Amino acid sequence: MFAGETNLSFEISKSTEIIDTFKRQTQIEGAPGPALSFSESKKSGLTNDMVLKQIFNTAGPTPYVPTNIKVLRKATNTIETVPLETYISRVIPGEIGDKMGGKTVEQIKEIYRTQAIAARGYATYSTYFDRKHGSSYDVCDSTCCQVYNPNLTNSYATTATNDTAKKIPALVSGSPYNWNIKYVHAFFFNSCSGNTKSCKDVWGTDVSYLVSVSCPYDPTKYAIPATDGHGVGLCQDGTAGYVTNGYLYTDILPHYYTGASVVTGTYN
Repeated sequence: MFAGETNLSFEISKSTEIIDTFKRQTQIEGAPGPALSFSESKKSGLTNDMVLKQIFNTAGPTPYVPTNIKVLRKATNTIETVPLETYISRVIPGEIGDKMGGKTVEQIKEIYRTQAIAARGYATYSTYFDRKHGSSYDVCDSTCCQVYNPNLTNSYATTATNDTAKKIPALVSGSPYNWNIKYVHAFFFNSCSGNTKSCKDVWGTDVSYLVSVSCPYDPTKYAIPATDGHGVGLCQDGTAGYVTNGYLYTDILPHYYTGASVVTGTYN
């Protein structure tokens, strides 16, 4: 159990449920969240009705994830269309930075896997629901969105991307033929001083899965409580600390995105 938390069941969050209906399998990882509705999609050609129909007529909770993502390269003011998984493998190294000191190979792999799922969740939400200012791109290549460098990758990033392909954090309820899924706007940041911040406190919007949670394994301490970054969602230093203490992404992501599960989507 996470320090300071009393209502998380790791017997649930570490479990894997396999549902085999229509002779296909869909994997659900982590504890299911509450029943919530979709917000309006801003992606041209993808409407709420289309998303819900796809979900309700499949064997398990298989939300859409984009096949490609449009990235604004700020230095050249050009837009590149990049396969989603290629994009993720080029985001992880730039976002994680220098957090691998003293870690074992398996711990490094788990940190990368956790970051890959969070980054894919952020990219998916941005593509479908938060396209920047109604523009023709989904994300930019800077810290405004996610740091993307097409020339920056490594074997850990490639392996983590492949291991977690199509996986995103989401809020899930229901049962076969009647799944209800809400995409998670998977914000993340560098470090905090023991507690993350709520979306409401930072941006004035109350979001059920973006609330303040304890982060005892973040080694960063400030004389006055502060964060490096906006402080909402997944703490990267805290994630590294949790992994060092034996936790997996199926534990970590539902902690930072309260009530979320990790689900495997289908490309759209």
